Amino acid sequence: MQYIVRWCMWIICQLRKLSVARRVREAVDDRHLSMEQLAKDAHVSIQAVYSLRDSGLVSLREVRRVFAVLGIRVHAYPVEMVPLSL
Repeated sequence: MQYIVRWCMWIICQLRKLSVARRVREAVDDRHLSMEQLAKDAHVSIQAVYSLRDSGLVSLREVRRVFAVLGIRVHAYPVEMVPLSL
């Protein structure tokens, strides 16, 4: 039973990360931004922007900066990002 719960939690975590990555890709495409320009405007590394776009997982501080530039508003960040912000 515990294995099934862990497996379900893992799937939920993966779906959240993919949702964040998809949202970033859509916002970048809508605004016709380059990854380099987005990184520069958000004051984060280019690797952080690519990681956010591809996997949806970077530090919470970097996510906030990129989301601010893209105009993405969220009520709560995925719990998977909290350990990265510590």
